[in-house]
Order: sequence, then structure tokens, then C-alpha cells
Amino acid sequence: AYGGAGLGISEAALMMHAISATGAGLSGASAVHMNIFGLHPVVVFGTEEQKARWLPPLIRGRDKACFGVTEPTR
Repeated sequence: AYGGAGLGISEAALMMHAISATGAGLSGASAVHMNIFGLHPVVVFGTEEQKARWLPPLIRGRDKACFGVTEPTR
């Protein structure tokens, strides 16, 4: 519906495994994993408006995804 291949998270995990197994390891997988898994919460839990706003530019490669991790006590 948003321009993707219609595959799921299992297929994405298999692809990441294949990238890592080529000898690229975590360095190879890290280059693409955020754009595959980063917006999965939007796919699963997002509203239609959020999906329409965030997914198409990411799928087209126009935008990149990122996230931040913080410590709860800091």
C-alpha cells in the first residue's frame, strides 16, 4: 500500500542474516538494518496518517530512519 515489496519482518530478518553471512558481519548489516527495522513500530502500530507520511519516503530511499536510546536514570 505504501510502495514496499509486501514482505514481512521474517523476510527482513532472513535478508539481514544473509548480509551478515557474506563476511560483512555487523558492519554490513548495520548499513541497512535501521531502514528495514527502524519504522516497524509505525507499520504495526501507526495510524494511517503516520504510515502515509513516513513510509513512502523511506521506501523510495529519499529519507533515512534513525532512533535514539537513552538511559532511564539519566
